[in-house]
Amino acid sequence: MNDLDRDLESRLKNWYAGFTPEDSARAVAGVAAVVESARSRRVATGRPRWMRPALALGAVAILVAALVAVPLWLRPQVVPISSASASATATPGATPRPSDTFTPRPSSVLGPGASVDDAGPIRGGGIWAVSKTTLLVSLDGGVDWTFGSIPDAPDGVDFMPSTTAVDAMHAWTVRAGPGSHTGGTNDFISLVAYRTVDGGRTWQSTTIPGNFSGYNFKLMFADAGHGVLAATAWRTDGKTTFYRTSDGGATWAAGATAAVEPELSISDATTLWAASFGGGAMCAMCGEAPLQVSRDAGRTWAVATIAGYEGKLTTSSFGSAGAPVFLDPSTGYLVLHDSPSEATSDGSSKVFRTTDGGRTWSLVARVPYWLDGVSIADDTHWFGLVPSGEVVTSDAGKTWRLVVNDLAQSTNWGSWLVDPIHGGALLGVSSSASGDRVLYLTADGGVSWHPADFGSAAPVASP
Repeated sequence: MNDLDRDLESRLKNWYAGFTPEDSARAVAGVAAVVESARSRRVATGRPRWMRPALALGAVAILVAALVAVPLWLRPQVVPISSASASATATPGATPRPSDTFTPRPSSVLGPGASVDDAGPIRGGGIWAVSKTTLLVSLDGGVDWTFGSIPDAPDGVDFMPSTTAVDAMHAWTVRAGPGSHTGGTNDFISLVAYRTVDGGRTWQSTTIPGNFSGYNFKLMFADAGHGVLAATAWRTDGKTTFYRTSDGGATWAAGATAAVEPELSISDATTLWAASFGGGAMCAMCGEAPLQVSRDAGRTWAVATIAGYEGKLTTSSFGSAGAPVFLDPSTGYLVLHDSPSEATSDGSSKVFRTTDGGRTWSLVARVPYWLDGVSIADDTHWFGLVPSGEVVTSDAGKTWRLVVNDLAQSTNWGSWLVDPIHGGALLGVSSSASGDRVLYLTADGGVSWHPADFGSAAPVASP
């Protein structure tokens, strides 16, 4: 072995020492760079390139094989999440648990009209649904589905989880954690926030400290990194505490607690909206403004300005048909109805629009119906629930079509459009939170509906 070969061997050993088992790809590229450097030095000293290559190439081959094999030897063993304790805290910089892998539920048990626990829209087009320990996602209005897994909730705990997704890969859910128990005088619920970045193949968990017995939860994400968890204490003062994340749910920081209505939505990384249903006995904050905004992820709140109605809109005379719906961070819609204490078809509603992120709102349409819930697909296609069914428009509210069906008369846990023709509705067979629910789909803008069929769902592909 000559001096140049000794130098090559020494440089490779020293360089390898700085790598971790996960650096195989970088190592291969680095080996090539070191060999090329040594080859150039040979050329510079007048030695032929072909002299004594066997030793150098042999060393490189052994090194590359070792770097590829080491991650396989050192890969941690996967354990079921039920046997793993979530140790991360809800403070910035906390380290989450490693990923846990779940076995997807067989899609054959999810045929037409299968019972689901929850479902909702994906901004930009798409629908997600949860059935026991299965997460289902469709990006084509419910024609094709993929399925992964989702953490299961503890048995015997009275707790309604919250789930959301921003695309086929990124989803979040909150569940009751270890030590939770309900049904007695000393109820206790620990809260665990889970996240997946691969469509439910693996999940990571973060524990949020505290006792969350008697709380309702809502997860809202503006994008894959920024989200808010709203925890509303319905058993006590009705106030909501806002937890925020800017790292995709790895850590959560508690913000302020505010007395705002639980009809909430998010429009960008830091902007939240709270709307009041309003109306007589249903009005928890009569005389207050029906729409409030926070531009610091829930720390502080202010009354939203609606052009032409400054000081006139209060929950004593107006109520919302839900929180504002934003198509993007700038463009959003708000629907308010008259006579909120009388949900009759004789009432009317007003549609307001913003194009500057909610800093100003303008009246753009009047609806000759009292809308109990509304969905906005784009700037022209909307539908709203009425006592006898629903009303549909495809021209931004200039004309409306009344469709008589049982969509509004069923226990409706939410209806939405994801594009001008596709949408979903989560209907329950009873008013109980534990009652069976079925996801219904529309492919004609809300005119007709049919139960979702998950029977041909395929396992989620790798990201």
